[in-house]
Amino acid sequence: MKKEIKKALVIGAGTVGGGTAAILANAGLQVYLIDIPSKDPEKDRNDIAKQKVADMRKASSNPAKDPINGALLHPYYADRIAYGNTEDDLARFAKEADLVIESIPDVLAWKKPVYKKVFAAVRPGTIVGSTTSTLLREKLVADMTPEQKRDFLILHPFNPVRFMDLVEVVRGPEVDYNSFSAVCDLFSNKCGKLVLDCKDKPGFIANRIGVYFIMRAFQ
Repeated sequence: MKKEIKKALVIGAGTVGGGTAAILANAGLQVYLIDIPSKDPEKDRNDIAKQKVADMRKASSNPAKDPINGALLHPYYADRIAYGNTEDDLARFAKEADLVIESIPDVLAWKKPVYKKVFAAVRPGTIVGSTTSTLLREKLVADMTPEQKRDFLILHPFNPVRFMDLVEVVRGPEVDYNSFSAVCDLFSNKCGKLVLDCKDKPGFIANRIGVYFIMRAFQ
């Protein structure tokens, strides 16, 4: 059965997370963007994600000046992005999402608790992914159930997300082909990216090749 992705939750409003949320909004999806609650008592608890959306809205008018935040094709596309925080809104948004993308720093001990919260909230068959560029999928799914592994992929875009063509997708043999196909269709046909089906090897394709050539240059 073909899966359709209409709503996406992005966890982590940093450079990659914000850029990913923006290109999904460009593609017409309803997007939820969340980050940790602000620790400043004088600010809204949603301030981190809220400020990222505001920065993207502003930068969309001159993306060449700010290519990291200038990922939206039009300022009003920011209206497609609802924001919140990981403590108050993760479960609520995850229940609505067809796709959940984790985009927090590449620390395994930080990611694992996030996945537990996500899988406790999502509907069966919801696609879950990570934008990691360094951690193997094998390590990310080590503690997951067979059902959870079935719909978990690595979805690694490059920065700045709007202007870089490549998205690396890593799946395992147990991954549901419908989940893989839906993600490829989304990033290729709707976001206009070049999707590469990568092996679960350190650095995947681009970083693996890139590091090799950097070291050759040093030699």
